[in-house]
Amino acid sequence: MQTGIDETISKNLFAIRIYGSGEHYHQSFSSIAADRNTEALTRWQTVPSDQIGFSTYWTRPLSSAQITAGLDGRFIYGESDETVFTASKPTSLTSAGGRNNLLGTFAEFSQTLMRRLRVSAGLRFDWWANTEGFNQITPIAKLTTNFTPLNSHHETAWSPRVGAVYDLAAQWQLTASAYGGFRAPTLNELYRSFRLGNVFTLANEQLQAEHLHGGEAGIRYLNRRVLLSAAYFQQDVDDPVANVTLSTTAALITRQRQNLGGLRARGVDSDALFLFPRMQLRAGYEYVHSVVSSFSQSPALVGKFVPQVPSHTFTFSSTYSGFKTWSLIALFRASSGQFDDDLNQFELAPYSVLDFSVAKQIGPFTWFANASNVLDTRIQTAATPLLNYGSPRIISGGIRFSLKR
Repeated sequence: MQTGIDETISKNLFAIRIYGSGEHYHQSFSSIAADRNTEALTRWQTVPSDQIGFSTYWTRPLSSAQITAGLDGRFIYGESDETVFTASKPTSLTSAGGRNNLLGTFAEFSQTLMRRLRVSAGLRFDWWANTEGFNQITPIAKLTTNFTPLNSHHETAWSPRVGAVYDLAAQWQLTASAYGGFRAPTLNELYRSFRLGNVFTLANEQLQAEHLHGGEAGIRYLNRRVLLSAAYFQQDVDDPVANVTLSTTAALITRQRQNLGGLRARGVDSDALFLFPRMQLRAGYEYVHSVVSSFSQSPALVGKFVPQVPSHTFTFSSTYSGFKTWSLIALFRASSGQFDDDLNQFELAPYSVLDFSVAKQIGPFTWFANASNVLDTRIQTAATPLLNYGSPRIISGGIRFSLKR
C-alpha cells in the first residue's frame, strides 16, 4: 500500500509518500546425505513481517543551482517461528525476532560552474535502532518455554557525497565522485538462523552497522546513437556483515553472521550502448577484485576473496522493436568462477546463460513468450557443501491486457 502528494508552490516542489506492507514467508530446510540418495527434514519455518514508512523532500532551483532536502523513516517488525526436526520428528519450537527502526535526513546542493563543470555535494544523517529483540525455545517433550530478551542497540552515521562532471568537448566527459555509505543489519541477519543443506548459519543480535567509503573516476563518450563509458572504482567497507565459519564436521558446517574488520574492492566498470532504428544493443563488462582487508579475530581470512563476488562479469542485450508491433529481446550473461564461503574452500564454476523473449501487441492485448536459460546451462548457485544448481530451461507465455485512458 502506498499513497502520496506532490505539490508545487512558486518554485518550490514538495513531495510526501507513505507506505506499508505485510507478508508471511514459509520455507523448509533439509539435510542431504553424502550420497545424495536421502533427504531429511530439519526445520519448518514461518517468517511474518510488517513495515510502515514515509519519505518527504523539498527541492528548489536557485539560478544555476538546485537545492534539495528531505526526511524519511521506516519501521519494521519481524520474527522467525520454527519447528525443529530430529530424525524426521519434531523436537522443539523456536522463535526469534524484534523491531528495526530507521530515520534519516539529507540535503543536497548542485551547481554548474564555468559552463563546462557541474558539481554536487550532499550529506545524509541516519539513526537506527533494533529493539524488543527476543529468543524463545520450547522443547516439545517438556512444553516449558525458555524466553530470553535481547539487548537493544542503536547507532548513528553520517554519509557524505561529492561529485563532478567536466565537459572536455561536445561529446566527451570526465566524471569523478567520492562518497560514504551506511547499512544497518537487517532483522534477518540479527535474529533469523537458517539451515541450507549441511550448512547451519546462526543469527547474531550483536551486529553493528557496516560503513562504506569509496570513490571512482571515469570517462564518457556520448552522441545521439552511441554511449561509451568506463570508470575505475575503489571501495572500502568497515565492519561488513559476513557469514564466518565457526566449525566444520563431516555432517555439519556451522557459520555465524559477524562483523569482519574490513573489505576492499577495486575494479573497472565499462558500458556501451548503440542505438539504431528499431534496435538497441548494449554490452557491459566489470572486473572487481574484492578481498578481506582486515579481521583481527581471524587473520587467516585476510586476503581471501569475498564470497559470491565473481572477478569478471559480462552482459549483452539486444532489443528489437520491429515491424507491426513486434518486439524481440535477447539477453546473454557470463560470469567467472567465485567462492561460496569465507574460507574459499568451495568454488562455484563459471557460467553463461542466454534468455529470449518475444511479444506482439494487438489492440489492448499483448501476447508474449519467454525462454529462460535457453541452453539449459547448469548454474552452480551454492555449495552446502554439495553443489546446488539454479533453474534449468524454463519456457513460459501469456497475455497482458491494458486499459487506455
